[in-house]
Parts: sequence; C-alpha cells; structure tokens
Amino acid sequence: MAQKTGPESPHGIVATMPAGIPFELIVSSMSNAVVVVDQEGTIVYVNPAYTRIMDLAADKVLGRNMRDVTPDARTLKVLKTGKAITWDSFYSEKLGLDLVLSANPLMQDGQMIGVVTVFLNSKDLMELYGAYRRAHGLANYYQDLLLREQVRSGGFASLIGNSPALTQVIGMARRVAETDATVLITGENGVGKDVLAQAIRRASNRRDKAFIAVNCAAIPDSLLESELFGFASGAFTGATRGGKVGKFELAEGGTIFLDEVGDMSASMQSKLLRVLQDKEIEKVGGTRVTRVDVRVIAATNRDLEHMVKEGKFREDLFYRLNVFPLHLPPLRERKEDIPVLALHFLAQFCDSYKRQLIMAPEAIELLQRGDWPGNIRQLRNTIERAVILCDSDVLLPEHFANLDCATQAPAQNSEQGSLKGEIRKIERKLYEDALSSSGGNKSLAMKKVGVSRRTFYKRLHELDLL
Repeated sequence: MAQKTGPESPHGIVATMPAGIPFELIVSSMSNAVVVVDQEGTIVYVNPAYTRIMDLAADKVLGRNMRDVTPDARTLKVLKTGKAITWDSFYSEKLGLDLVLSANPLMQDGQMIGVVTVFLNSKDLMELYGAYRRAHGLANYYQDLLLREQVRSGGFASLIGNSPALTQVIGMARRVAETDATVLITGENGVGKDVLAQAIRRASNRRDKAFIAVNCAAIPDSLLESELFGFASGAFTGATRGGKVGKFELAEGGTIFLDEVGDMSASMQSKLLRVLQDKEIEKVGGTRVTRVDVRVIAATNRDLEHMVKEGKFREDLFYRLNVFPLHLPPLRERKEDIPVLALHFLAQFCDSYKRQLIMAPEAIELLQRGDWPGNIRQLRNTIERAVILCDSDVLLPEHFANLDCATQAPAQNSEQGSLKGEIRKIERKLYEDALSSSGGNKSLAMKKVGVSRRTFYKRLHELDLL
C-alpha cells in the first residue's frame, strides 16, 4: 500500500503510515543506533542497534540520564545549545569507540522537548567504506579490462601469430603508432596490411577520430581526384549542387588509409605529393585551398623502389610516404603462425556456422606445408570451406584434399614429429585455458572450445588432462 502524505508542517511533510506498519518497527529495524532523550536528558527510547553498539541492555539505560550513561555524549551538547550536529565523528573515552553521529533537537511549538541522535560505530562505517572502495576498485578494474579489450579488438591483437618476423613488425608499429609520422606498409596481397593500418590507428592519439580507407586501385583515375579531394559546385556537368567533400576532409583530425597507393597515375601522384608537403587540398574545379590535419598511412603490394628506378613512381613522393616503412612478411615466411591462425579461424567459423569441430594434427601439418600465395586471406577462406563441408567432428587432411598444399611432399619424419609436438602443445593450452577460465566446469569449457561432448572428453584423455 502506498504511503499517503498529509499537509506540510514546520518540520516537513506529515506522513500517514500504511496500516499495519508501526513507526517503531521501522526505527527498530535500522542498522544505525537511535537514542531519544527528553528536555532533561533522560533516555526515553533506544533501538536494538543502540544496545548492540553500546553493549548495554535496553532496561539498563531507559529512564536513566544521558549524563550518567555517556557523560561525553554529543546529545548533551545539542540539549544545551539547541544546535544540531550533522555527522560528526569523535572518540568516546567511556566506550572506547570511535563514533559517527547526527544529533538533532526535537522542536514542538517553538520549544525544544528533546534530542534524537543517530549514530554508528566508525568501525562499521569503515567496513562499509572498505566495501565501497573494493566495489569501486573492482568497477574501475573491470572498466579498465573492458577498455583494454576494446583497444585489443581490431588492434594489434588482430595480427595473430608469434613468429619473430611478425613480432618484430608489431613492435615497430606500436612505436610509430604513438606519433603522427606517415607510414608505408608493404606486403603481398592477403597479408593483412589493412589490419595493421587499423591497429596503428587504434593505438594512436587519433583513435577517437575518423578512419577513412580508400582503395586507390579500385577507383578509376578520372574519379580518384574528386574522391580524395572533393569537387566544387558546378565543377563539371552533372556535379552535385553545392559540391562534394573529399576523403581527406572527411578524415580531418583522424587517419586516411591509402591502400594500393602504387597504382596511382603520375598526375595523381603529384597531387598527393602536394597534400603531404603542404597539408593542403584543392577541390576539383575549386579556387580555394583548404588546410587539412590528417595522418596518412599508405599500403602497397608493389616494389615502389623498383618502380622509382623505372620512372613509374615519383621519387619525391616515395620518400614522403616512406617515412616509416613496415613490411608484413608473407605466410610462407612465417609458417609457425599457421597453426595459430588455423585454430583461430576454425573457432571463428564454428561460432558463425554453429558447428563443434576440432582440427586433427595431421590436417594442421598439411596446411603448414602449403605456400599460400593468397596468404592469410587464402588460409581463412580454406578453413571456412572445410568447416562447411566437414561432416564429422574433426577436420582431417581429406577435407583439404583439393588444395595445392595437399599435393606437397610430406615433411621429414623428424620435422613431422616436432610439428606434432608443437601442435599438441597449442591444443593442450587451448583446453587448459578453457578449463581454467571456466573454473574447472567441463560443460562450460566444452562450449568455449566448441566441440561435442564425445570429442571433448576424447581429447582431454589424449592430452592427459583427464
């Protein structure tokens, strides 16, 4: 039943209590101690919390004067001065306790008829404060974890692998990310140049600003200039009224990623050079220059140095772009990353297609023997196709029988034995991490690994985890 409110009094809103709920029951249920004295200082009411904190039975204090029970009580000061005390802390010598209290005069017809005091042992308050600090600390901790996970998502953690070649590139990228230096990422198609560019941006001080990606090879040269720099109103027949904002302006304050920059024509190269030199753009058909604050990350699968020698790429533009070069090695030069990548893509597609699969070590060995001309993109597509076609719980070499890598000569026995051991370590760690993060709950761990119950327990036994 809702509480009814009556007319206002000098003391605030007068409330009519819901039927069946005595006011004394409410006060007696409070965890804070409550004591009421009359105008003479005689104790006329105490609640259970008072007797607990004071370690005195109610019949030992009721009817007694506060001066005899607690001579240094703040209640007596309010009784003498008529002035309220709000959440004061003090040490009671008689009780040997630190107390925190509020004491307020009880007024009736302009006369003080007593004092009501509410207090608690500061030890209880400190425990409460400690709980608050712990909760607050945990909140900050998990907020920090969430922030770090958000940074990791799409960041350097997206570059999967532990090979020395990849680790070195990531280390250099982390350092340049903190600057505004122009970066040139080189590497074959499919090595993840766009992923590295995104990672650099996410680790930079421009992470909260725009990230505009432009594939220079996908846009006809006749349109690329207006795409990058925009065009003025009436610049050409059919031009949008009012003109168009180009990608550089859209990226203001942020980062622009120029993919396949080696495919630019000579005229576009000269226009891009001006932007890098002067930090200015001029719209197609326009007469006014606009300054831009944009960080440039460029990428190409071409050998720009060789193109410079052949006269196919401007030397001055090359040096403007090549301030901080990063080369992503092809997958065939870091084959130790293939098992990690394969298991990562397997988990990704099992989640997408609601499958529960594991990959046999022999299948991973087969994948690791391939040259992968399409690099990570080709490996990813291969795993996806195998997941779709697999009709069992385990991906076997036969599921990759149509691949070029399937026709490669088998590795030497010594290498094969070592590889099996490495794969076993990776898989064992996967299962151990799943069990650990699930608190030993095998049902939860099984879901995290993404396999059927039969396969899960079979692999636990084979990995000596059961």
